[in-house]
Amino acid sequence: PLPAEVPSLGLGDRLAAVVARFSVEHRQSHRMVKSLLATKFSVQLSRGSINRLRHQVSEAVAAPVEQAQQYVQGQGFVHSDETSFSQGNGDGLLYMFQG
Repeated sequence: PLPAEVPSLGLGDRLAAVVARFSVEHRQSHRMVKSLLATKFSVQLSRGSINRLRHQVSEAVAAPVEQAQQYVQGQGFVHSDETSFSQGNGDGLLYMFQG
């Protein structure tokens, strides 16, 4: 068996971070992420592998996100901002909070 620190997908943290950035910050679909990886980095991944990387990153940041949520909810007052944006055929919302 491989050591625990070796990713089970055989893909590194940096590639997972690139997939997450394309997916979240740039709001790209699985198909577009696949195309960008092939074009920019000569990396061939299936859409299933891209989906698994997205879930892997989501799980990796779950605890810090939970801590941030608890911190904000524990503040006496919170400044907030809501920004809408177009995403595909729908609308998305981005929320910012500062305690």
